[in-house]
Amino acid sequence: MILQGITWDHERGILPLLAVSEEYHRIYPDIEIHWKKRSLKDFEDFPIEKLVKDYDLIMVDHPFMSEARKEKLLLPLQELLSAKCMDDLKRESIGQTYDSYWVDSDLMALPVDAATQVSAYRPDYFAEKGLSAPRSFEEIFKLAASLEAGKAIGACMNPTHIFSTYMSLSAQQLGKDYFDRERGIDENVGVFSAECIYRLKNVTAPATFDMNPIQCLNAMAGDGEIVYAPYIYGYVNYSLQGYSKHRLKFTDAPLLREDCSASTQVGGVGLAITNRVDGNVLDAAVKFAEYLVSSEVQRTTYTRNDGQPAAMCAWLDEENNEMTLDFFKGTLKTLEKGILRPKVVHWNLFQEAASNQMFRQVQDGVDCREIARSFNRTYQEIVGPTL
Repeated sequence: MILQGITWDHERGILPLLAVSEEYHRIYPDIEIHWKKRSLKDFEDFPIEKLVKDYDLIMVDHPFMSEARKEKLLLPLQELLSAKCMDDLKRESIGQTYDSYWVDSDLMALPVDAATQVSAYRPDYFAEKGLSAPRSFEEIFKLAASLEAGKAIGACMNPTHIFSTYMSLSAQQLGKDYFDRERGIDENVGVFSAECIYRLKNVTAPATFDMNPIQCLNAMAGDGEIVYAPYIYGYVNYSLQGYSKHRLKFTDAPLLREDCSASTQVGGVGLAITNRVDGNVLDAAVKFAEYLVSSEVQRTTYTRNDGQPAAMCAWLDEENNEMTLDFFKGTLKTLEKGILRPKVVHWNLFQEAASNQMFRQVQDGVDCREIARSFNRTYQEIVGPTL
């Protein structure tokens, strides 16, 4: 029996799945899992309904879950999984990764990969110059002013990620209840978030402003000018020996205030089973899913093949931290305080529209209040009718 799966096109997205699938096939020779990959952009924005016809297993982002549940595109998993698996997930899943895939009473995907916006820097350069990674928002600008000619900060604010940073900065002001399901984000809060984004734009390398995280991290890990990036989704691969020319170190995201109760927007990846699956294929898919999210597999095979697991035991594991310059322990606080996007129908449509809108506005120097107002207008126009 062959299960067809799709993930996203990066070593973190494909290599751990291939390793676990191969290991699983050795244990259960009658089951194979074949994985294909799609771009990061498609992973973030491409509608799930166009994938369910061709795949049994889909690696998904949690904002798609409300839409998927409404349209019955994915199978609710809470009654398909064993009681032990459900208990283990609830106990072991880090931060809000487990909660992120629940929509009302249905678990629409299983947390496999955990991520949030953190910060990254070149530890070799920082050590040589006696620099420290910023812990607060204001320290970003002190670092920028201290960098020698030819070195710079990377913003990583292409449309999807300028939206993420706006959400993160808004949550740092208000806490985890930062988003009003009826109206959006408080206008004055949004104005301040937009002001912060303009300040970041003014001190970062122009070439990085429209990059996604992978592009920015690739630039930083090479011989270019970028030595630090705030509010960038963590990719553990870049902290591994031999992965790139320069190893990168990841640490907690800067906060607006030391006592912020929320940090940054949660990303990560879940495993979903599509509505085309039934019978023996469904049994095989559930069996593999339980294996993939099991604590021991997450801690060992998944993590040690370029994976970024969702199980707490993997994040606390000494060997995993030793091989990644303490990637996991160094960003754990940010992940545990991470914020979720609202679970509303059409969120993915709103996110894409608002992301592109905000990117254009910041490029054009639009007033901060208009950025905040148009963000909320777009939300009300796209999501409002479904509430």
